Amino acid sequence: MASDGADRYTKHSTIRGILKQVIPILIITLASSMLAGFVLVGMRNALEILPGLLVMIPGLLATRGNIYGVFGSRLATGLHLGIIEPRFSKNKNLFNIMLATIINSAVISIVIAFFAYIALLLFAKSVIPLWALTLISFTSGMISGIILLIIVSLFDFLGFRKGLDPDNIHGPVATVSGDIFGILALFISAELVMVLI
Repeated sequence: MASDGADRYTKHSTIRGILKQVIPILIITLASSMLAGFVLVGMRNALEILPGLLVMIPGLLATRGNIYGVFGSRLATGLHLGIIEPRFSKNKNLFNIMLATIINSAVISIVIAFFAYIALLLFAKSVIPLWALTLISFTSGMISGIILLIIVSLFDFLGFRKGLDPDNIHGPVATVSGDIFGILALFISAELVMVLI
């Protein structure tokens, strides 16, 4: 079993093997990331009504890719070690990394809202209430987080089952999915909060 893992790693560690797996996924994710820009254009109304929402966008998008890239790495390690099967199952290791990722996402979403509020107090003419920023950030973090858990897991599972190295897949997938679903979730959350304000 150990020699199978070593053979698989050797196959994927050549320059040609890495490029063969990475370049197609990078091209697909590059094209897909433009969707996030289109969604952002559709958020003009929310950005005008909720001044300062734009301040949170870079932080929210960056953390989606970072948090779920780390999740993908932990998942790939579990797959390589054989402690996680390449499918959704009742597995303590899989549950633990998923739960830790969601908690991490929730905490960081609240921190982003707090920093955005401080920045608005210092530099903006009008400020969204802290509760509104926090609700938008937290809700969008949870919506996009659950979607990203599923997407990154599926790509890692499918890639591993097809003999690909998940470490070559989940980075670009987490980044572009984080952009697309992060912006979509932010839009949905902002629309909900606009009803409450």
